[in-house]
Amino acid sequence: MKKLRLAVYGIDHNHCAAKVSELKSMPDLFEICGVYCESKEAFNRRGKEKCYEDLKFMSEDELFSLKDLDFILVEPAVPNLVKFAKVCIDKGYHIHLDKPAGVNLKEFEELLNEAKNKNLIIQMGYMYRYNKAIRYVLDNVKQGKLGNIISVDCQMSTGLDSNFKKNFLMSYGVKSPAMYIYGVHLIDLIVTVMGKPTRVIPLNKKTMIGDLDFEDSGFAILEYPNAVCTVRVNASEVNGWERREFVVCGEKGTIQVKPIENPTQIIECYKNEAKSWSSCGHEVGLTPQDYRYKDQFVHLSKMIQKIESNPYSYEHEYLVHKLTLEACGYRFDE
Repeated sequence: MKKLRLAVYGIDHNHCAAKVSELKSMPDLFEICGVYCESKEAFNRRGKEKCYEDLKFMSEDELFSLKDLDFILVEPAVPNLVKFAKVCIDKGYHIHLDKPAGVNLKEFEELLNEAKNKNLIIQMGYMYRYNKAIRYVLDNVKQGKLGNIISVDCQMSTGLDSNFKKNFLMSYGVKSPAMYIYGVHLIDLIVTVMGKPTRVIPLNKKTMIGDLDFEDSGFAILEYPNAVCTVRVNASEVNGWERREFVVCGEKGTIQVKPIENPTQIIECYKNEAKSWSSCGHEVGLTPQDYRYKDQFVHLSKMIQKIESNPYSYEHEYLVHKLTLEACGYRFDE
């Protein structure tokens, strides 16, 4: 593959620095040609991270004057993601867009439609699509090893301090910030396995920990004709990281990933080895994955160079975001 040139458009997303670091760890594949920081406040929060030490910060005009850019990494603060993405798509660039994609579903739909009409790639920042343990489960589902799927249960929680909740989650301007920022990853996985549900039932709550008045605890049911799938998130859970999980149950077997990352463990059990009243699962050996985003960017490079196609359609991206907003408590006319 040829080496791709990219620019970073906005740095105030919580995932930006880690993505820049992982891109820089693949110098044979990627060259970061410039970085645009959206404000002095954002620079004071993020701009002194080690990953930016040898990169050139520049104005917005300078960034879009760079020659032969192959794609743009769109990483502003969460409320500005779609606005920044639209600038790039309007100018004809492929993008990697962090998530979530805004509270205005219509704006995101218009962005996707414009990208589709221009044949531009929008790679969403759902990193679990490229997690080795998750891929193992999805591959087994696709190969039919689990048979008909009867349930998918997911959890993605963490224990955040009050300052982080106030400065970030509560600034997103959504009904249920925890479901919005974490649940979107899980809903993406459920839709990948199950397709479109018949309805979404949100059950989000305020724990009031730290006297913070916002929905930091979320639960949603995605209902299917022959299955019920669940999403649980919590921004205030002690040791929530260890309980991050993805469990797929089929008529022929069950696979559980828990924790999802750092470390990762997969337990699987198939019908021919199952016992009704005792544990029978066995662990699946997996090469440790000490990174989060590399495989995602390698795949983006292959898509841009037309070596591989995008397995996630524009319609899939729209549906995932619509369902996420429904899980947050929003409703849309069909």
